[in-house]
Parts: sequence; structure tokens; C-alpha cells
Amino acid sequence: MSRICVNCGKGIMMGNKVARARQELLYRSPKAFKPNLHSAKIKQEDGSSIKVLLCTKCLRMLKKITAQQSSKPTTKQTKTIVSK
Repeated sequence: MSRICVNCGKGIMMGNKVARARQELLYRSPKAFKPNLHSAKIKQEDGSSIKVLLCTKCLRMLKKITAQQSSKPTTKQTKTIVSK
């Protein structure tokens, strides 16, 4: 499984690792910045659940949407996070 968020597509970003003592251009080496991904089970419309990788921002948004749906029955339709 690749290390990419299913919802927003956030993945590994490349940058430079810079030493604090020597910040000149010669003392830099490549570094991979990895996203903070978590596995989560999401229920679909048909009742089945799937296991996906979500970044923490999307996971917090999903928890907020499900909390709003369970506490207040509204007529508005909220967007689904994963559409498969």
C-alpha cells in the first residue's frame, strides 16, 4: 500500500536536511518528509466498510462530519469523504 492519503492525495515531499551549525549550501542533504497517515474504517452507503489511509487533517474532518450527522438530523446532504 502506498503512503498517500486517499482523500486529499497528500504524500511524501522532498526537501533539504540542514545542520544547525553549518547552514551553508554545501552542508545540505536530501530528506523525505512523510505525511502523518492513519488507517481508518469508513462505512459506505451499501453498509459495507473499507479500510483506507487518511492524513490527520482528513481524519479530523471525517470525525467532525460524523459527529454532526449523529447529533443533529438535518435535511442537508454532506459530502462523502471517499467516493468509490
